[in-house]
Amino acid sequence: MRKGLFFFARLGCALCPLALSLLLLSACQAHPAWAVWLGRNLLAPCFGVLGRLSALCPFPVCIVVAAALFLFAAVCLARRRWFCLFAVACTLAAALIGGWGVLCQQPALTLPLQAQSSSGGLLALCQTLAAQAEQNACEPPQEIFSLVPHALDAALDDLRAQGIDTPLGSFAAPRASRMSGLFSHLLIEGMFIPFTGEALVNEAMPACCLPFVACHEAAHARGFAREEDANLLAYLACSASQEPYFRFSGAVCALSFAMDALRETDAAAHAALYDALPERVRQALEDRSAFWQPYRRTRAAAISVSVNESYLNTLGSQQEGIASYGGFVETLLKIQ
Repeated sequence: MRKGLFFFARLGCALCPLALSLLLLSACQAHPAWAVWLGRNLLAPCFGVLGRLSALCPFPVCIVVAAALFLFAAVCLARRRWFCLFAVACTLAAALIGGWGVLCQQPALTLPLQAQSSSGGLLALCQTLAAQAEQNACEPPQEIFSLVPHALDAALDDLRAQGIDTPLGSFAAPRASRMSGLFSHLLIEGMFIPFTGEALVNEAMPACCLPFVACHEAAHARGFAREEDANLLAYLACSASQEPYFRFSGAVCALSFAMDALRETDAAAHAALYDALPERVRQALEDRSAFWQPYRRTRAAAISVSVNESYLNTLGSQQEGIASYGGFVETLLKIQ
């Protein structure tokens, strides 16, 4: 009898944090304003502290954490410590759901301007982005990641000037993943690790992708969990940067998304525009496509895409799935 009561008491202790996090998630789904308040005042500042502490280590801390968890799991399995493994898994799930999951319940970032979307609007947007990219084409700076916080600060200052609430605080710069081979095989451009506050970037990508992707992951670190919001902030940060190569990267990456949308609505206009692109801009797009081409049709890539789609549809609360990455194009149509 006592053993049974003790077991259920331990089970309750293990499940209690998970149950509380699920209740919090449910409450934020019903009241998105709560998710916004928690993100601005609690979660984003926590990510900032974690990121600054992690930056003291010369390599990503998440690698050490993942190795420690793998070793712990192996020891638990070898010694048949099922409950210990279960309790740690519940704790990690509770932290993820009660932190990142809550942030995903925030409404999409909206800007004050309004406009109508159309095929013609997409064509004009693509032409504008191509012109921006051509105007700022230059050699990449020696150091990219350290410039990201300043660029993102400038973009967020502009948003605050428009009356849009954004989190304050000091955040560490994104960093190279040190796992570029794994990231590439899994079609991962970058990743934010909520447990360590680290924004990681696949450093093997063409240089034209690095500023935009680094700003995207840094936006996640500042509490913007939705993919379209992170892409929008990445473009705004690159555009606000004093470094021309950042403006080039932002325009090229946004152009890639906009041209994908144009191809779906008007394939002929897409083909004509692509042929008319400036050489340096077209070369950047081709470099971006050529880098990912060897990895696209692999089993690892298919699994990674499926996992990401499932995450976005469930915990990420983004029913558009992977298509949500391109959702910021609609906003660009309104502000161009």
